[in-house]
Amino acid sequence: DGTVQAPSAGGPAVAARLGAAFARFHRDVADIDPERLHVTIPDFHNPGRRSEELVELVLTDPHGRVAGSQEVGAVGHELTVHRRLIEVANGWREPAVPTRVAHLDATPTNVLVDDASGDVVAVLDLDTVMPSSWLWDVGDLLRSACCRPPELKPEPSRAIFSVMVGQGPPVPLPEFDPEAADALLDAYRAGVGDLLTPDELAALPISGAVVAYEQSVRFLSDYLEGDRYYAVSHPGENLDRARQQVSLIDPMQAYAERKARGA
Repeated sequence: DGTVQAPSAGGPAVAARLGAAFARFHRDVADIDPERLHVTIPDFHNPGRRSEELVELVLTDPHGRVAGSQEVGAVGHELTVHRRLIEVANGWREPAVPTRVAHLDATPTNVLVDDASGDVVAVLDLDTVMPSSWLWDVGDLLRSACCRPPELKPEPSRAIFSVMVGQGPPVPLPEFDPEAADALLDAYRAGVGDLLTPDELAALPISGAVVAYEQSVRFLSDYLEGDRYYAVSHPGENLDRARQQVSLIDPMQAYAERKARGA
C-alpha cells in the first residue's frame, strides 16, 4: 500500500536511489552460493549468441519484415558498427568477473517506491534471479534509468526526434543523462562497498552500452520473429524499441571513455 513504480526518467535523485537499492539487493544475496540456483533461462545474457540468432532471422525473414525495410537495415547497420561490445561482454567471466547471484531484470519498473517520500520500498520481479555477473544488473539500470524520455512510452514533447542513418520515419529517441549515470554509479559503489573486484569496478561505466546493444538485438529479433516475446500495442513497436536502444550506445560509450580517462 502507498507505493508506486519508480519513475524511469527521474533524473539524478531517482537514479541514486535505484543504484542504492540494487547495491543493497546485491549485498543481501552476496553470501548465497550461485550454484544453488536453477538457471531459469540459459544464456539469458549472451549478446554473441543473440547476434548470431539475429543474423539467421535476417537471412530467413520468417515474417517478411526484412525485405524492403530501410528501418531494419538501419538498426542492423548500427549493431554491426558496435559488435566490439560482444567482446566486452565475453570478458565478464571468472576469475576477473565472478559469477554471483544477480537479478537480471534491473529496471525502474521492478522497483516500488513510497508514493509520498520516493524512498525505495522493495525490489520486485525475481523470476530471473540466476547465476550471472552483477554487471548485467548495473548495465540494465544505466540504460533504463539514465535516459529521457522513458524507453517504452516516449513523451513526444520531450523526445529528441531523429532518424537512424537518414532512413525511416522519425522515432522518439531517448537522451542519455550522464549526470543521472554518475549519481547511480556513485550510489551503487557506495552501497555495495568492497564486494566488487577491480575488473568489475572498471567495467561499470561501459556496462550500460553493452546492455543497450544486447537489448537492441533482442527487440529487433523479436520484431522479425513476429513479436513473440515482448508485448506490443501497435505494429512496429519492437522495431521502434530497437532503434531507441541502439541510439543510446554511442553516448554511453563516450561516457565510459570519459570515465576511463578520469573525466
